[in-house]
Amino acid sequence: MWDVVKQEEVPMPVKVKKFLDDYESLCYRYGLSLSHEDGMGSFVIESYDEGNIEWTKGANLGVI
Repeated sequence: MWDVVKQEEVPMPVKVKKFLDDYESLCYRYGLSLSHEDGMGSFVIESYDEGNIEWTKGANLGVI
């Protein structure tokens, strides 16, 4: 995963992996997922979409 602080590719931290796994389970349970609305930079809550889950898993790593 890309680390925006170090500006390099790094292994995904365990707690980030667990967070994303829990996020995916939560989305599946409620039949909802987050997508991104580019015009204002906000998130949009939509029906569950595997593409949205994969998009979220592609997030960059910030300060944690």
